[in-house]
Amino acid sequence: MRYSLPVASAQVKSCVLLAGLYGDGTTAVEESVPTRDHTEIALAHFGASVRYSGNWIEVESGGRLQARRLEVPGDLSGAAFFLVAAALVPGAEIFLAGAG
Repeated sequence: MRYSLPVASAQVKSCVLLAGLYGDGTTAVEESVPTRDHTEIALAHFGASVRYSGNWIEVESGGRLQARRLEVPGDLSGAAFFLVAAALVPGAEIFLAGAG
């Protein structure tokens, strides 16, 4: 399958690439505007065949992903709720380890 993203969307790109792992042959996604590449990095880290050709990202089906140890850093957007809550309470303190 070859799919050209109509809009910049890392979520749609990831969906197509992940589905491509279970398809037949090569699945390719074209980005006219680069988006976040977390999925491609993770797929390569877990042993998938990921290739880049110009604006195209390709994955091969039939491979077997391997479990790996990894650390996922904290996300500031996910911590924002706690930051706002602490800002609303006079004298409150908050410590966010590993966020950002």
